[in-house]
Amino acid sequence: MRKILLSLVALFIIGAAAVHAKSLAVDLSKLPKGSENTTWSWDSGTSTGTFTWSATSYNSTELFPLGNYSTYTTLNLETTAGTADHFRIIIKFTNGAGQVTITPVSAGKVSLKLLDYTTKENLAKVETIRLSGANNCTGDVSVSSIYLEGPDINYIEDNTIQVTPTGATDLNGITGTGAAWDIKYPITIADATLFGSNTIDADSRSANIADYDYLLFNVTEASAGAKTFLRVFVSTEKSDGNGTRVCLYPHPIADYASVADDGWTAETTITAPGVYVVKISNYPLLRGVKNKAYWQGAAGSIKISLAYVGKGSPVAPVDKVVRTGEEALTDPNVTCFDVTKLEGTGLTFNASNPNALFIAKAGQLVNTKNVLVKSGDNYSSNNIELKDDNLFYAPFDILSTASSYTRNFDAAEAWGSAVLPFAMNVDDENNKNEAKFYMFKSATATTASFEEVKTGIIPANSPFIYQATGNSVKFVGTNISKTVSGYDLVLIGDGWYMAQSMESKVIDDVTTDDFFKDYDVYGISGADFVRATKKLTLKPFRAFYLKEKTGGEAPARLTIEIEEEATAITEVASEANGDGVVYNLAGQPVGDDYKGVVIKNGKKYIQ
Repeated sequence: MRKILLSLVALFIIGAAAVHAKSLAVDLSKLPKGSENTTWSWDSGTSTGTFTWSATSYNSTELFPLGNYSTYTTLNLETTAGTADHFRIIIKFTNGAGQVTITPVSAGKVSLKLLDYTTKENLAKVETIRLSGANNCTGDVSVSSIYLEGPDINYIEDNTIQVTPTGATDLNGITGTGAAWDIKYPITIADATLFGSNTIDADSRSANIADYDYLLFNVTEASAGAKTFLRVFVSTEKSDGNGTRVCLYPHPIADYASVADDGWTAETTITAPGVYVVKISNYPLLRGVKNKAYWQGAAGSIKISLAYVGKGSPVAPVDKVVRTGEEALTDPNVTCFDVTKLEGTGLTFNASNPNALFIAKAGQLVNTKNVLVKSGDNYSSNNIELKDDNLFYAPFDILSTASSYTRNFDAAEAWGSAVLPFAMNVDDENNKNEAKFYMFKSATATTASFEEVKTGIIPANSPFIYQATGNSVKFVGTNISKTVSGYDLVLIGDGWYMAQSMESKVIDDVTTDDFFKDYDVYGISGADFVRATKKLTLKPFRAFYLKEKTGGEAPARLTIEIEEEATAITEVASEANGDGVVYNLAGQPVGDDYKGVVIKNGKKYIQ
């Protein structure tokens, strides 16, 4: 009968604290604009700021400026009481929604669920989010952290803009003598000058358009039923005054070829979005563009996202996708990206987290791994490749043709624990050559039994231990199962649990932590199996072991006996520290500090 004695240690490896979330933090070292009755002082030595208010109203400083914050779910603050122990948060909106005042907010670590106070629609139209003093006292609080947090799904969103086609010239690029040709899109015209000269009578401020045949406007919004006259003023020669000035009116691009030369001077209105164009080939100078309502009374409005001149027949703007939120690709804590809103095919994304998943449309991405295609309620992939030391999260089941997980380690770490998001067939030739696999069979108060899995399936999200044949492992399977959030406990007998988590998390003190305080925690690393006495750092794809506390001091060190049929966990004192001389394989007596294969009482152990 073969027995192997090995010991296991908790996973003291630092990982990322924030998982499955994106965040937007306030740079407290240069807090934005405040209001009257407030001061802000920053201590770079302690990385904290002090917010002071000297009145009970009009006492705020801006944390987050005008923007869309609808993808965030919580506002997190870490503060310390000063002369006051509470304050307020104020949120204002641009869509007419009433101001939100959250009060009182207590000093300390606080997470405010934004949807408890307002709607997602309102959060898309935020004017400002402000830190405000209490309205019942003056005082101060110390601030060490303020950030918005939300789920990382849909972290990349599309923003389709229309750009000038090849061969055309944006109106910003034509030559003029006045600063008024500095155009910033989008431009809304109602009853004021759109762009160009402040006076359409000054040829001295006109632009040279002699080399162009048409002027195009891309209208994205228009007042339905209203009369918006978009008037284009051109001239045949430089002569200040009205003598040579001509007023032209845009037509839909589809009508360009059918409009007679004198038809461009007939009044037309724009009442719907679209591409509109004016023929300018007979006029060398562009004076300016106005709405007729500028002097005849307001009559609706239009919004223009792009204006350019070109040669030959007019060409409509070209769509271009701008990927907003793309900075998330560099965040190793982001685990999933939804890019289905993006247009186009043959796109490539490279994320800092190699385990990140991309939800895409068929043919959209050319990435060779971790791409999911949605069809109805199903998600499918040709290849999921997962690497150790990186976060992973599957929000749903995935039908994958092939999945794999790779871990590298020193030769001394041939023993390890694992939990995989896919089912693993130990009969697969690759898996069989990588390691031997063991799972718990039963347990008592002081012992637990492992059994070697020699054939069949180890289910997804099922913790196990293994003995690798080399200094790396690559386990393979197919479909991915939805990742368990938090800790998944599996009862293995008489107060013993096996658990797993895909999160990287640091537990400062297992004896006081809300979850771990009721258990003694053991973990495997190399050839040690020991109890965590205080700090514990967990890594993804690892299993750990919990024993319900029953009073008294738990054993600090346990051993694993691996037999052909089963394996028992017993206290080290019952074997390794008992009577009898320990020998190495050469037959020489060795002490307890010897590392390697030893013989004791006629049995082999790893010590």
